[in-house]
Amino acid sequence: MENLFEEEFEQEAITRIQKFAKIADKLGFEVAVGFSGGKDSQVVFDLCKRAGIKFKAYYNVSFESNVTKKYAARKIAET
Repeated sequence: MENLFEEEFEQEAITRIQKFAKIADKLGFEVAVGFSGGKDSQVVFDLCKRAGIKFKAYYNVSFESNVTKKYAARKIAET
């Protein structure tokens, strides 16, 4: 079975994020990332940081535990 987490897949994702950020910048848009603290949003957040782009993370934790809320708040502060 092929490893889905090979470096080339990660680099392709980072390259696509960088291209998207350039287009957004030219159009005058802010890159926004939805962040819930779950594993999917953590991956997107990490890829955006590794891509070196300017982005703003937004989250809605109305249904989350206090532990998740604190974690999300710490990660959001990194942007």
